This record gives sequence, C-alpha cells and structure tokens, in this order.
Amino acid sequence: MDIIKDKKSEIKISQIVKENGEFTNSYRESIDYVLKQHFPQLVETEKYLENVEDVDTEDFTINEVESCFLSMNKNGAPGIDGWSLDFIREIFIANRQWFLKVLNFCLRMGYFPNVWKTAKVLLIPKGGKDVSQYESYRSICLLPIRGKVFEKLLTNRLVTYLEDNKLLSDHQYGFRKGRSTEDALMRIKLFIETAKESEMVSCMISLDIQNAFNSIRWNQIKLLIHRNRVPGKIERVIYSFLRDRHIMLLEGQKWKYNIGVPQGSSLSPILWLLLINEALDLRETENFLIQAYADDIIIMLMSTASYHFTGMGENILKHLEMWANTYNLTFSKNKTKYLMFKYRKDITHFPGIYLYGGRIGYDKNIKYLGIIFDTNLSFMSHLNAIQSKVMKLHEKIKRNTRALWGLKAEVVKQIYLTVLEKMIMYGSSVWYRNLVKINKKLIQIQRTPLIGITKIYRTVSNEALQVLAGCPPLDIKIAEEIEVLTRIKQVLTGHGVFGSFQASMFGKPAECQCGQNIESVSHVILECELWRDLRSEWPKSWKNKDLKELVPIHEFRSQGSAIVKALYETRSMDWS
Repeated sequence: MDIIKDKKSEIKISQIVKENGEFTNSYRESIDYVLKQHFPQLVETEKYLENVEDVDTEDFTINEVESCFLSMNKNGAPGIDGWSLDFIREIFIANRQWFLKVLNFCLRMGYFPNVWKTAKVLLIPKGGKDVSQYESYRSICLLPIRGKVFEKLLTNRLVTYLEDNKLLSDHQYGFRKGRSTEDALMRIKLFIETAKESEMVSCMISLDIQNAFNSIRWNQIKLLIHRNRVPGKIERVIYSFLRDRHIMLLEGQKWKYNIGVPQGSSLSPILWLLLINEALDLRETENFLIQAYADDIIIMLMSTASYHFTGMGENILKHLEMWANTYNLTFSKNKTKYLMFKYRKDITHFPGIYLYGGRIGYDKNIKYLGIIFDTNLSFMSHLNAIQSKVMKLHEKIKRNTRALWGLKAEVVKQIYLTVLEKMIMYGSSVWYRNLVKINKKLIQIQRTPLIGITKIYRTVSNEALQVLAGCPPLDIKIAEEIEVLTRIKQVLTGHGVFGSFQASMFGKPAECQCGQNIESVSHVILECELWRDLRSEWPKSWKNKDLKELVPIHEFRSQGSAIVKALYETRSMDWS
C-alpha cells in the first residue's frame, strides 16, 4: 500500500476521486492529480512590466543579509537542491561581498532566478478529512534556501514600504509586525462587551475563503503591485517571481503552474494582504466592525434586536461577494457561520443572514484564532475543548511513563511546562476572568498532568499536588502573566518615566542623560550607553531587531525590565 506522510503519522491512500467521479488507478496518478489540482494552469495573457527607472531603492547591505539569516528557521527543510540554511550561511560567511553582489545584481536586473522557483511539495493531510478527496491535503512548498534568503530581503523591503505609506488596512492583523492574534481577539471581545454594556445584542459572522492562497491570479497581483506604486526594482523582481514557476512531480518531471502563491514562501502572505485590502475597505461604525487575520474574516454587528442583523449584514456581505468575484475567490457556504451573544434574555429569534443567496448556518460556538467563543461569552466551551486536548496528550505521554520505568519525572514536567501549560494559557488575556467556575476548571485541567509528573495517589489534595510537582496553580500564573503583559504594554507605549512622555505631558526636557538622543523607550532599552553593561550579556540574535520583534521573547522581557527598573530607581520612582 502506498502512503503519503505527514509530520506524525502515515496516511495510507490508494485512490483519489477525480472531478468526473472516477478514481485514480495508481499511487503516481493519485499524487500527480492532487498536485495538479493544487497548482493549476490557467490560460492567461502574461503581463510584462516596462523598464521603469528606480533610483530610490538602495542595494541590500551586509547587515540586512545577516539579519535575514538570524530570522530564518534553522531547522527549515531544504529545497530540491538539498542545501540547508547552515550550508548557505557558511557560503555567505566565506565571501560576504560576493554573496551580496549576486543578490544585488538580481535586484538591479529585476530578476528572480528560475532555479530558485522550482519547489518540492509536501502534502499534509488535513485532520478528520476524507483522504480520497484532493481538497483534504495541504500543500507546502519546499523552496531552495538561496531563493528564500532573497525572498526574505524583498519581503522586508516591501513590508517597510507598505507600512511606511500606510497601504495596508488597519483592519488586518495577520503577518503584521506589532500585531498579534491576541490583539485581534481582544478587539472582538471588547466589541461584544461594549454591546452588553449598552444592553444590545451582538452578532459574529465568520467567513471562510476556499483555497485562498492557491486561487490568486498572478496578473491581479501584478496589477495591485503597480497600483500601489511599489518601487520599480522590487516590482520587477516580484513580476519575475510570479513567472515560470514549477513543482516537481513524483517521477522527477516538472509541472508548470501560473495561479496561486506558494505556501512556505515569506513573500506570499504579503501579496495576499494587498489582495484582501479591498475586502476590508468598509467604513466602520459604532455598531459594525470588520477585521481579518490573513484570510480569516470576521464581521461584528450590534443592535437592540436580533432581527436587525438581516438588513445590517446584507450590504456588507454583498460587498464581500463582489470582491471575491473580482479576484476569482469563493467563500465556503458550509464553513461560513454566525453566532449571537445575548445580553440578558435568551435569544429566540434567529435572523436570516444570506451569502450567495443561501442562508448562513447558526452555531452556538465559533472558533476564531484558536479561541472558542460561545453565546454567553463564558469561554467554558473553550476550556472544555482544551481539557479534552490535554487529556489526549496526557494519555499519549502516559504510555511511556510508569512507576518503575519510562520517562523520568523531570522530563514529564518539562513537557508539561513547555507544551501543555503553554497550550492551556494561550489567549488567556482574552478568556480569563477571576471567576470561581473558571478557576475550578483550570485546576481540573492541571490536575491530570500533575498526577502524571508526581505518580502519587489520586486522592491527594490539589494544593499538595501543586507543591509536590513544583507547579503553581494555573489561575495564579495566568493572572501574573496578564499583569506582566499589561505592564510591558505601558512601557512600550512610552508612559511613565521616559523623557519623551514627560516632555509631552509636563513640558520637561525630552533629551536622554547620555546626551545622544531623545529619551524614548526604544532608545533606553536598545541604544543608550548608560545601560550598555546591562545589555552586554544579550545574545547576538537580538541585535538589529526592534522592540516589537523582541517583546514576545520571554528572556528579553526579563532583561529589558531590568533596564527600565534601573531607570526608575535613578529617578527615585517605584517600579513595582
């Protein structure tokens, strides 16, 4: 029996259902059919770009390339040439100027080498899907590392241009520096809470785009790049990037495709952001919100009565339908759902909200960015789902941990701290409230893995179990984490002791005591010579990064806090 491998298991397949209802006859035919469906050929006149002058785009620098290497995944799989990131980095170290010269030549010529555009494809089965359907597989492109380095440099330049010129929608949270899933989730939660405070009903509409990245037309992307006046050199390279792309089939033959952007490419998500901009181009009101995280679109409505949502949603969904038709995209009717959040009384009227002329289904729970929202905004459905997931993982670990053999307690505890605990605490700033039922549920979730660590009797109390395992109660840990994140946000916005804030609020001098710059939070933590000793032990990987990139790193939060604390002490202010 032939197989397709995913990361953890082997999925046995023999036949794939074709569009005409017939089945493939062999493994090779199955693989080739799936690949050709994911990477179709389209009869389309290719758009070419005239040689536009561009004197503003500077050549790449050594620092940019070094920063690019540091930001890339060391364990990333190589492309068809088999060259790993470490190998490419060694070539760069051996002759930096030559390596840089090649990249800058490609930039000046507007050329993305064809050898860097041929991908090896990994098919990963989607969980719980029928493996005889080609849609049940996610295609990941393994591209040559040399091309990924060049791509990363282009992506950084393109993102800088788009962000500096405010060309990306404020309603987009995906693939944006300084914006996280928790920011997107918190905006949704605040909208619902505002509706409750105003004694109104709110509605969430979750839209799903079918095969978003695989359906993008190249000519439409080129048109958007040109319309946004992207610098000429970068524009020409992107035109070249979207030309003569191939994937390798099973027997080594190349298959040319001309629609969709490769998943696994750093440039592809940014091109998608340009495409979805128009979908988000709607004027928000106090009763309407639209936002996206990559291709996940959420619409929020609020009103005094639920029957109003039929009329409120009509024009919004028609706008999205027109946008999708313009770019040959389709919203999934089955996966598009809506949910209403009650104020006091239970909701008895379920309005008709229509997409493509058909009524959207109502669901009591909607999962968005890994968090399950329910009609009461209690998040108990989310915690129940987390508990089920933790139990399944615990059972797998339990097979290798027994009283006298198997994994040691220290190893099991490390798995708990690095995997299970992080999974439980994800999004806690959104769903956690200091309520008895939530704290009880957290203790229930935590109890099972702690028994696995200590291997003691199940009758032991929760307090004793937490002490013996050396793991504090989850509710206390989550509350502390939320407090830390709140404090960090205050610091990053420059509030408090920083000269720039003191100047704007009280007219005090804004200059730093080092005499070199304005005393902003970025200058104090990353640049100020007065605190150089506190930065001496920082790892090299933190260099050339800004605060927004560094804050998610737990160790940096600790080191950065030490500098801010020292600054507070010099001003005789209480950091706590």
